[in-house]
Amino acid sequence: MSGTKNEIKKTISKERIDFYGVNWIEHISVIYLAGSRNDFDIISGYKTDDWVVGSTLSYNKRLLLSPGSYESVYLFYYCP
Repeated sequence: MSGTKNEIKKTISKERIDFYGVNWIEHISVIYLAGSRNDFDIISGYKTDDWVVGSTLSYNKRLLLSPGSYESVYLFYYCP
């Protein structure tokens, strides 16, 4: 691929939109990090299982348990 940096970015963006059928500029996902299992449950609106570390809140909003809290809240074996 040749061209200026901006031309390359435009080409890649167009190819990605064409492939997935989503305009990523208008539909950017938002990721929320919960610092604790309690925060995660409050934001989710229900008590989550211990193994749950991520959830979809809506079509473009994701909730993730902060990786820094895995060791304190994750009851299964965790190897960073």
